Amino acid sequence: RLTQEGRGLKLELRDTTGTDNTSTLSAFTETNILSNDTGAWEHITVTYTQSTRKVHFYRNASVGTGSGQTGTNSGDYFEMQNTTSEFVLGSSHVGGTDSASFRGDISNLLLFKHAELQAPLTSTQVTELYNGGFIFDYKRHSKAADIVLWWKLEDATGTSHADSSGLSHTGTSNTSLTQTTASPVLQRRVYADQPFTVSFWAKATN
Repeated sequence: RLTQEGRGLKLELRDTTGTDNTSTLSAFTETNILSNDTGAWEHITVTYTQSTRKVHFYRNASVGTGSGQTGTNSGDYFEMQNTTSEFVLGSSHVGGTDSASFRGDISNLLLFKHAELQAPLTSTQVTELYNGGFIFDYKRHSKAADIVLWWKLEDATGTSHADSSGLSHTGTSNTSLTQTTASPVLQRRVYADQPFTVSFWAKATN
């Protein structure tokens, strides 16, 4: 789970077996990754590298000062075994109770699942994802084949979050959702191949 701690973020990875066959929780914390400018959108990316067991936090494509962490108990963390656990966005939902709620707005959530032993997004690919501060059709990203979930969160209806990844990982809200216009509005940049024609008269002189 990924939770907010002040202006920081905390990533917790739980292995239900661990190297000693016990449940292991490895925590990674980046302080002040969220700026104090509460009126601006910020692009956050968190990557986990399997070979080094390190986590990197990015804000607007810039790596955080505390990134490259091995985290607590990372030596015992092996893999995420429980594939039936809920993926929770916005708060920690344990035993039917919400806690550690995110204080703000979230848009265009993406999850990438990379092949075993492969690296997560590189800093160059994170910059591509940030796209100069513009959202875009993420299926055109260079690692789009690894996207397993894309909740735009701008097309939610009732308690349902549509998945734009094409894998039908629909989300369910604990309460009915009401769409609002964000302020400031997230800008969209569209990349599309468009047919065009160029026509002119020319007379070369040499």
